[in-house]
Amino acid sequence: MDIIFVLVKPAVPENIGAAARAIKTMGFSQLRVVASDQHRAKPASILAHGAREVLEQAESFASLPEALADIDFSIATSAKSRLGRRYSYSADQLSAQLQDKQQHLQRVAIVFGCEEAGLSNEQLDYCDSLSYVPIANSYPSLNLGQAVMIYAYSLTALAEAQSATDIPVEQWAHLKNRSIDYLQYLDFKPQSKLYRWAMERLAVADSGDINFLHLLLNRLTEKQSKNK
Repeated sequence: MDIIFVLVKPAVPENIGAAARAIKTMGFSQLRVVASDQHRAKPASILAHGAREVLEQAESFASLPEALADIDFSIATSAKSRLGRRYSYSADQLSAQLQDKQQHLQRVAIVFGCEEAGLSNEQLDYCDSLSYVPIANSYPSLNLGQAVMIYAYSLTALAEAQSATDIPVEQWAHLKNRSIDYLQYLDFKPQSKLYRWAMERLAVADSGDINFLHLLLNRLTEKQSKNK
């Protein structure tokens, strides 16, 4: 399983450099930057001392959808209360959640918003799950580099999985696409409560749930074929 850290519109080069250092320190290497070139600024390189290759190899994207196009499962990070979101998980809960899914996932993205405003609700909608860092006081809040370090540390148990030789079967991503097709077939729009609820529940499905839902959809597909 590859863990990829995605920074959306980061504005402060020093924060990006600190994030790169945190990523390298915790055993990860993949960084993506969205709608910003501040990771190429000299202050970013200075703060990334010992981890400059993470910055040099960072991939740049114009938009978040493009950055997530090849991602199987994406996790948005936010300190804000999000209307309509039933499920959110603390940083220290993510490792267990992802370990249970690792046989179904090849690429997982941890997504961070800009320093000033974080991720917008629209950007959250591009992600599959939501996570937060429990803090005692809402201000002063964590800066970008600190937030990346916390998540990188919490996921260190998964760093070794990146070196696995067997490519995981991408069953979760396939299940998500199949579920979307059926919801659209039933005329449920992405803005509807049932559609959003189904996507949220799918994001927290464990390995057994994933296998069961694939079996269920297989039977539905077979029945549809017979009725044509």
